This record gives sequence, C-alpha cells and structure tokens, in this order.
Amino acid sequence: MSIPSNVKELFPAAKRCTYFDVAYDCGGCLLGRSSAQRFFDDWEVSAAENERGGPGRGVFFRELDEAREYLNELVGGTGPQQIAFARNTNEGINALLQGFDFREGDNIVTDAGEHQSVIMPCLNAGRGKGFEVRVLPERDDKKIFAEELIALADEHTRIIAVSHVQSATGWCLDLAKLGSWCRANGVFLIVDAIQSLGIKPFHAEEWGVDAVAAGSYKGLCGSESAGFVYADSELLKHVSPVYSAAGFAVSLKRGPEWAVEYTDPGSARKLENSTLDNLGGYILNDSVKWLLGLGIENIWEHVNGLYHYLYDGLKALGMDILSSEDDGEHAGSLLLKGAGAGYDLEELFEFLRSNNIALTYAHGHIRISIGVFNTKEDADVLLAAVKEFKTR
Repeated sequence: MSIPSNVKELFPAAKRCTYFDVAYDCGGCLLGRSSAQRFFDDWEVSAAENERGGPGRGVFFRELDEAREYLNELVGGTGPQQIAFARNTNEGINALLQGFDFREGDNIVTDAGEHQSVIMPCLNAGRGKGFEVRVLPERDDKKIFAEELIALADEHTRIIAVSHVQSATGWCLDLAKLGSWCRANGVFLIVDAIQSLGIKPFHAEEWGVDAVAAGSYKGLCGSESAGFVYADSELLKHVSPVYSAAGFAVSLKRGPEWAVEYTDPGSARKLENSTLDNLGGYILNDSVKWLLGLGIENIWEHVNGLYHYLYDGLKALGMDILSSEDDGEHAGSLLLKGAGAGYDLEELFEFLRSNNIALTYAHGHIRISIGVFNTKEDADVLLAAVKEFKTR
C-alpha cells in the first residue's frame, strides 16, 4: 500500500511551503482540529448529563483508554495498561528516573550526543539520588554504537538511557542489539523515541526496550501539549510515582495508618499526575489511529524512498552529507555539512529559506527531515534550489 496522494492536504504548513522539518515539528495537522471539536462536543454532553467516571468525566477516560490501545500497538508493547500520559518526552523520562529505586553504588549509562531531554534527567536524578552517570564520549563522526554503550556498563549499571534517533544528527541506534544485551544482563533500557515514532517501525518488547517516552507533535502528528510513556511491568516494580494523585492505579488508605496504596503496581497509570491533558489525548488518539491505518511499514517505505532519492540527488550535486545510506542507521533525517565542501552552509540555509523551503540549521548542519506528507515533487523543489545555489 502506498501513501495516498491527498495526505498532504491534512498539513496546511506543508501546503504553504516545501516543508522538510518534521524532526522539529509536524507543523500542525487538520486531524487535530476535528479532534478538538469532538473533545468540546463530548465535554458539553457529558457535563449536561452529569456524567462521572471516577476522578473526571467518563467520556474522557474512554477516549484515553482507546488511545492507550493504539499507542501500545505503535510501540510494540506488552499491553495498554503499560501506557501513561505525560506532557512530553522529558516528563516521561523524569518520572521514571526520579521514581526508580537506585541503590548505593549504582550507575546509569548514556551518551554525550543525547538531547537535553535525556541527559539532563539523568544528571539531575544522579545528583539527587547519589548514583553515577556514565557518559559515552562523542565520536568525531557523531555515530553511536550499541557495543560502545555496553562497554561502558558494568555489574552496577541499572539503566541505559538513550534516544532511538539522535535529534542533532539523525543517527539511528541499533536498539535490538542493545536491548538484547540489556535483557541478558538485568539492565533496564529507557528510550526517547520522539524522532522515530510515526516514521519508522518500533518493537519495544521484541527489541528488549523496557520504557519508551515521546511527545506527539513530530512524527505522531499530534499536539505540543501531549506525550506518553510506555513502561513494562518489570521496570515499574522499581518505580514509585513522583506525584501522588488519586487515579485508577493509586488510592488513599485512610487512618489510623494513613498511606498511599498502589492498587495496580505494574500499571503505568500510577505515573500519571491527576487531571490529564484530555484535549491533547483526543488529538493523539486520532492521529495515532490514522497513522496505524496508513501502516507504519508503508510510511517508512515512503519516507525511506524519498530519503534515498534526496541522498542520491544531493550527492550528484556535490553536497557533503553526514547521514548514513544504511536504512538501519537513519529515520528520514538527512544532514548536510559544509566544512571544506566549497560552500557556506549558513548561506545555503538562508538561500533555501528564501525559496520557501522549511528545514533546520543547527549544530553546524542543515537537517532535512522527511514526513509522511512529503512528496517527490517536494524533493525536486529542494534539489532544484540546491542546484541553483551551487551554480549561481
């Protein structure tokens, strides 16, 4: 199945310009506008009917329960009860690290190329809880290999925390290799997957990934306000909620011995902090349902095809490309570098922007990130602009 030609109609920003910036955000999707209307319609009816559903309106819980089903399918998890909603990737990672039962002498392994949403929670939790944070140094080629992370670990390593795809470089880590080692050695693997979900297939249980955190505003085509964390039951045995709030997995035991009780300790819902972002949940539910309907394998085939089309076209124009041609080492983000290549990269970026092409210039690279809505015509516009810049 190919991606329908009318998908681009759902992304107004991609119609206003040539939009190659989904790794920054999706630019907004019309699905979300209809989701928002449905949310307010449901709220109106539920309030008028005096509906209750526990700590809130029942219609909202039913919607989010459906979203849990879709999100579990998306990440290849063990069940919808392992999905908790959060505001963003960072909040999900923080909840896991701050609630984890670290012991004296423990350590975490991460790497120097990580986004701040990963490395800062590691460092902050380490400072507060007294464990060591081991940071794999950055390579000159910006690549990160499972073997090098494994070599940094020892018998005191409890967690390895990494991104599936690096924001700065687009490098895709071999999670299957890393996860297999982690499972065999009793190490929990926590992954930031915001740069790959909705773009490339993800198989948490198969790969040995214990937790996945992601915001919804990039490849998942959702909103900036909503994210989620998947955490399997074995990891959750070691995690106490950072926030205590009544819910479906946490309750209050009243005196004489007052206590917070976990009615379902293996459920990720114990991580949720009281009233959730129901509006964002509606949008996330509809967007993930739509992406699964298209088929993540089909989306990846589409994105990967455009990636190689652009890669070959840019190479033919003499551009210096940092990204890999190996399908296992990228997730649709293609980086140009300019050092020693005979052109000024910042000038190229400004030229492309003047031609109404949206992309990212950061860390000394131009990042061209491909979404489900991009087309071969978009790629041809970009290639023509680069050619014009090189020959002017």
